[in-house]
Amino acid sequence: MIDLLHELEKMEFVYESPLENVNDGIVRDFAQHCLNHIARLCNIQAKKNDEHIRVKIHTDLYRIEEIGSSHILRCRDYLPVEIRKVPSDIQDILKEFGSRRPYFYVIVEEIFKEFKARCKASEIAKIAVSAITDTILANRRLKLRIHCSPDGYWRCLLYSDQESVGYPFFTTAETIVEDILRILNQKHITK
Repeated sequence: MIDLLHELEKMEFVYESPLENVNDGIVRDFAQHCLNHIARLCNIQAKKNDEHIRVKIHTDLYRIEEIGSSHILRCRDYLPVEIRKVPSDIQDILKEFGSRRPYFYVIVEEIFKEFKARCKASEIAKIAVSAITDTILANRRLKLRIHCSPDGYWRCLLYSDQESVGYPFFTTAETIVEDILRILNQKHITK
């Protein structure tokens, strides 16, 4: 989920080409992130239990091939992932992944709705903060970008179109004005 949120944030704020609706591509990306996490968790679990089974599995959905000292998990429609240490319950894990695949679209839609709600909250927060800080920032030719995080903090960026300089910071609704002033004073941003 975190990988998907990061991808949505990049599209929205970095590339400035926000996703308008959930599509098959973003659902496929989510599934790929899930496979990558399965591989990481398998490695962690197998390391913790000091287990490593030699396995060669082939089903309609996936197959695992031994390549040197690790394994490659190939799942239909997705990029292969490396599993260095295969846990003994790998088939149960992959069966669970397969059983949840039909619900990935719904899961991604829920994540997307929550993300869009936070984007709207971010716009509202920016309007409220701008009422106080617009004069200060305009004098320095700076703009403010705010993104409300699910943990209650705001990820912010003071930036300028004229310069390729940005000042990222975390804040809350209660301290944002003080944080902006602190950054302006620390960075000696001139008028």
